[in-house]
Amino acid sequence: SVTTDTDQTLTCTIGGLNANHAVTVTWKDPNEAEVADSDTTNYVLIPGTVDGDGIQNAQLTIKQAKMASYADQTSFTYKCSVTSSQYSDSPSSGEQDVVANLEEILIGTSF
Repeated sequence: SVTTDTDQTLTCTIGGLNANHAVTVTWKDPNEAEVADSDTTNYVLIPGTVDGDGIQNAQLTIKQAKMASYADQTSFTYKCSVTSSQYSDSPSSGEQDVVANLEEILIGTSF
């Protein structure tokens, strides 16, 4: 089963970016509901910045209070998608699954 007695962090890794233009990352929970910045009881969202190689690592920390709801599961899937901050008319990317399996919690997804 999933480790639920501690906070767990998922990472969405986005590459090929311009250094001064981080993307906006949106996360969805396993029920397809958008994870809100304001839900500080259950989550910590860190958007990340673009490094010198054009890579941004956005992190979603799922707090223990939320992790308890996954106690009877062997895995769960959150989704991340990105929207350009540089090209405001660009559509968002497709959603990428970020899967937590057993104790293998820190997962990177590349676009």
